[in-house]
Amino acid sequence: MKRQRQNQLLEYIDEHEVVTVAELMERFQISKATLNRDLTELEAEKKIHKIHGGAASQRAIFTYEPIQHEKENLEQEYKAAIARAAMTYVYQSASFFMDAGTTVLALAKEMVKDTQLGARIAITNDMKTGMILAEKPEIDLILLGGRKRNGLYSLGGGMTERMLEGINADIFFMGTDAVDVELGVSNVNFDEVGVKQKMIKSARKVVLLADYTKFNQYRVARVCQLDEVDVLITDSRIPQDELEEIKKVVETVIIAR
Repeated sequence: MKRQRQNQLLEYIDEHEVVTVAELMERFQISKATLNRDLTELEAEKKIHKIHGGAASQRAIFTYEPIQHEKENLEQEYKAAIARAAMTYVYQSASFFMDAGTTVLALAKEMVKDTQLGARIAITNDMKTGMILAEKPEIDLILLGGRKRNGLYSLGGGMTERMLEGINADIFFMGTDAVDVELGVSNVNFDEVGVKQKMIKSARKVVLLADYTKFNQYRVARVCQLDEVDVLITDSRIPQDELEEIKKVVETVIIAR
C-alpha cells in the first residue's frame, strides 16, 4: 500500500515537475505527516527533491529556484551562524564583492549591526543586500546594474559583467545553489554564473558561504571547481567523512556554530 502510494506520488511529481504540499495532500487525500514521510523516503532514494513547501522532480531541480522570501525563510539559524563566522574576513579586508543570495544577505545584516566596523568598500549585484548595506554610512557601496530576475533581487547578465571590468577587491563572499567535491560549485542561472566568475578572477581570496543543504548536489551551470575556493564556511551538520573530503581540496574550512 505504501509503496503503491509512493509510486503514484513519484509519477505525479515527475509529470508536474514542481508541486506543493497542499496540492499533493488534496490530490492523494493523505495527511501532512504521511506525505512528509513519503517525500523523505523518496528523497533518500534520490527520486525527488524536497523543497520549501513542496517537492520537485529530479529533472526540474536543475533549474528550479525558490523566490526570495522563500529562500530567506530556509535554514535561517545556520545562515546567521555562517554570517557571524564570516565577519572574521570582513575585519581583515578593506574591500569585498558580495554575491547575490540569502546567506550573503545574512552577512550584510551582520555588518550593519557591528558598531565597531569602520570604513569598507562593498560591491554587490544584489539589490536587497545593497539596501541593507546602504543603512551603514561607513560602507562605501557600489551597486552593480543589470537585468533583474523575477521573484529575486539579484542582477546579472552582460551589463553586470561589463561593470565589473576594472574593479578589484580583497575578498569575494560567494553564495551558491549547490556544492559537490567532484563537480564543484554550481548554479541554476547562467546570468549569475558569469558575474560570479568575474568576481572570482578579480578577488584576492574567495570565501564560499554555504549551509549543509547545498552539499552533494549540482545544478546545470558550473561556477568553478572547489579548489578555486580559498575558504569554505558551512554549518555543524556536515558529517566528518564529508568534511575530510572537502579539506583535501579547500585550504581552509570553517564550521560555524
